[in-house]
Amino acid sequence: MGFKAPEFISADAVIKDADKGKGDDGLGEHELGTISKVMNGLVDIIKAVDQAHREPPTDYHGKKRADSIRSYAYMLTNPPRKNFDIYNALISLAEEAGVDMPTHKTLRKYMRDQSKLNRGL
Repeated sequence: MGFKAPEFISADAVIKDADKGKGDDGLGEHELGTISKVMNGLVDIIKAVDQAHREPPTDYHGKKRADSIRSYAYMLTNPPRKNFDIYNALISLAEEAGVDMPTHKTLRKYMRDQSKLNRGL
């Protein structure tokens, strides 16, 4: 008579547990949620920038908000200095637009460094 390992320590069970909560591409549920939050936030930011350019605000606060949104969007295209922090600018733009975005650290994790991309690194 031989020894049979319990199901919870068999190779198949370990692989199933490792894959539990992962999507088709191997990302965990939490990570997929974070990526979804970033993507949805970016779409909402694009909408807010479009609205700030196309729809004239009717009051002082709306004008100030639209001016801030346009200013932050402009800085993303035309950084004011060489070591410009794109992540903080994006978070500030999101806050002004009323969009919920992840933290600076999270954006840095999921976005490539734009300065390195522009230098070809």
